[in-house]
Amino acid sequence: MKNFLLQAYPFHSGKRLLEIVALVLLVGFVFEYTFLPFNVNKSEHLFTYEVICLIHSANGALTYGLFFLLLGKLVRDEHWKLYKELLAIFVVLTIIGINNFFLRRIIYDNVNNESWAYLWEEIGHAYLVGPLLFIGITMGNFFMLNASHIRQAGILPVSRNETTEEQGESVKLEALVKNDHFELAPDDLLYAKAEGNYVVFVIRSLAGSEQLMKRMTLQSTLDQLEKYPHIIKTHRAYAVNVRHVLKVAGNAQGYQLTVAHVPEQVPVSRNHLKAFNQQMG
Repeated sequence: MKNFLLQAYPFHSGKRLLEIVALVLLVGFVFEYTFLPFNVNKSEHLFTYEVICLIHSANGALTYGLFFLLLGKLVRDEHWKLYKELLAIFVVLTIIGINNFFLRRIIYDNVNNESWAYLWEEIGHAYLVGPLLFIGITMGNFFMLNASHIRQAGILPVSRNETTEEQGESVKLEALVKNDHFELAPDDLLYAKAEGNYVVFVIRSLAGSEQLMKRMTLQSTLDQLEKYPHIIKTHRAYAVNVRHVLKVAGNAQGYQLTVAHVPEQVPVSRNHLKAFNQQMG
């Protein structure tokens, strides 16, 4: 179980996050309207039951979307794990319950709306129904993506990649400051990784590999190496020389690349899978 929970999981952002928010809104509304999961006293309702269902489902969808939107500012998606996603969901469910408690004064005519009993009741309701929806989406998404990426990774022809020790031509790369300008043999580049305002270049050497850190952006690096199509961006923070890729393994986030001469694996995010597959194929 521990190894299962430690598996990589994609951190949802952008279009994918909007899709999940829309799904939560739709499924949440249909579930509450269809199954009437709790005791309903319609004499207390200040709106029609359809509107109340919409308010509850909108609260769940917006809470989920805003929480992960803000969380995305703090986490790196390549470090996101399945257990972190599940823990985040339980935090979201707690917030949804609290929000529903404050919404009571708007949608119910009840003198006890602001009591502690209703606070715990709303949180309990969120935990009673929420896991079926959120955990169901999470686990379905995990198994679907994991299987798909493992299958795709298994058919990529990595054995043809060149790992020759011969050094080719060098190019001069310009950094943000003149003192950081340097020459690089593109054939020797294993991969590059963005770290804040710097790029770490992992380069093949007699000892196996060495690192250079330069003040520049990853996009600037790729722009200056555009003549070398075998050096491609695989992630918002990574670029790799596909000629040195020894193995491609799939997971729910995309791929993990084993690169010659280095122990660290290089991620390929879902947004870059198509371009990577084309280059490797």
